[in-house]
Amino acid sequence: MAKLLALCCLVLFAGFAAHASAQEKQALRLVQTIPVPGVKGRLDHMGIDLDQKRLFVAATTNNTVEVVDLTAGKVINLSANSNYGHALKLFQQTWLGSITRRTTVIVIGDGRTNYNPPNAWALQEIKRRCRRLLWLCPEDKASWGFGDSEMPLYARYCHRVEAVRSVDDLARVAGEMLP
Repeated sequence: MAKLLALCCLVLFAGFAAHASAQEKQALRLVQTIPVPGVKGRLDHMGIDLDQKRLFVAATTNNTVEVVDLTAGKVINLSANSNYGHALKLFQQTWLGSITRRTTVIVIGDGRTNYNPPNAWALQEIKRRCRRLLWLCPEDKASWGFGDSEMPLYARYCHRVEAVRSVDDLARVAGEMLP
């Protein structure tokens, strides 16, 4: 009787396992293959941003994190030139409705446009809606306005612009902003 009970439990367990296995096979299917050029060795772990449809892949041999745009089906070039004109326009179109007089907007970046339109009007709209607009630039002020830098233009539409090149600079700015 004990052997029969054990056999029934085993059959029952196998049935649940087969059912679960069938469900798993339906849940996972190959949708697309996206090449990750330049990555050698193994991929250690991944994270996903479902809202933005981006996959973050740790390429441990390269000592990098690769970001994959799942909608476009390609790796995002993180070392590409800046285009803050495009970024500001996109931010204004996407998030302006979320900004209120209680919002502090902090922009972190070099203010370079890669010789594309600066779209300073978008920054002006953001400033008009928010409580405070702060731009933290990693470049020294002496380099603002050279080449494709639009920092002098962007600075006109910010409540405050700071060159932040170190943790000490960041701590100083944060300390000055907090009561």
